[in-house]
Amino acid sequence: MHNGTVTDADLRTAQDAGLAPDLLVEIIAHVALNVFTTYVATAGRVAIDWPLVRHNE
Repeated sequence: MHNGTVTDADLRTAQDAGLAPDLLVEIIAHVALNVFTTYVATAGRVAIDWPLVRHNE
């Protein structure tokens, strides 16, 4: 884990794959929103209100 840091090599790889700077910012924003949502739900002790899914093998 890199704790949120992005290396120059990671950025180059994303850019070489065709991701424009504005799309990279949008991806970072979505990740930040998901992290924020998780923090708020955890702090607020939000109950999970969907059924538990069990995987049978």
